[in-house]
Amino acid sequence: MISRIIAVVAGVVFVLSFEASAQFLPNYAQFDNGVNLGFFLQSDINHDGHADVVGIRGTEITVLLGDGKGGFGSPINSPITGMDHIVTTQIVLGDFNNDGNPDVVVLGDDHITGAPVVTVMLGNGNGTFQAPKETALVYGIPGQNGPTDVNVVSGDFNADGKLDLAYFGGPGIVILPGKGDGTFTAPITTKAAGNFLIGVGNFNSDKNLDLVGVGPRGSASVFLGKGDGTFEPAITSSVSGTFPVVVADLNGDGFSDLLVGEGRSRASALCSATGPGISPRATAILPRQMPCSRSRI
Repeated sequence: MISRIIAVVAGVVFVLSFEASAQFLPNYAQFDNGVNLGFFLQSDINHDGHADVVGIRGTEITVLLGDGKGGFGSPINSPITGMDHIVTTQIVLGDFNNDGNPDVVVLGDDHITGAPVVTVMLGNGNGTFQAPKETALVYGIPGQNGPTDVNVVSGDFNADGKLDLAYFGGPGIVILPGKGDGTFTAPITTKAAGNFLIGVGNFNSDKNLDLVGVGPRGSASVFLGKGDGTFEPAITSSVSGTFPVVVADLNGDGFSDLLVGEGRSRASALCSATGPGISPRATAILPRQMPCSRSRI
């Protein structure tokens, strides 16, 4: 798990290095409060303008409020109730009830039925979260009850102003349309083969969110969104790596591009072409400057 976190950080630093060379001070601030998080993300949970840490450990969501100086306050814990086999390799942050506060998505099994569920813990805006609101999963998520890391992303895939969830499982792409209250309606599916780590972007600038999936055998597939929760057939390119998957506009042309890690020191950059989808561009050694040119392929 540690190596995966290092890889994610390396991928993010690589993206940032396209715009500026990152520099780190030798005497950087250090903070150790003994919290061992299985997975964590950054967000301004309490709206004070400082970056906070939101993570999961065991049966709790833990928040470390940042002080803006590199330090953090004491852990604030919110219990994850009514669930068993809680996934501790991923959480998703987003505003799922449109109240302006970040909420957290947790995966696991219902404590009574044992069925796979996705839950949303609505944020209170102060570092605490409300009790989980469950939605049963018609199509299970690969790896949810096994050693494989799950991969769920959020976005407004049906253009109704409410956050949805997306993942690969069952028949292919599964969209859980959000109701705007922390729960979800019946899934919308698009047939697609494979089990992918996915990212969200707009690869053809049509205002509809698209998905990109990176498979275990060196392929990256873009699924262009139709704006109704369904997607066009895959447009596939070859890549060398599989993890992490980072979507960003790497060459400043207004199109989403893809960065795929190749271990601890290399990454493949795939920049959007003039047509829809992605095309191979270059491979670079971290942390050198991104080689994608500003001209489209």
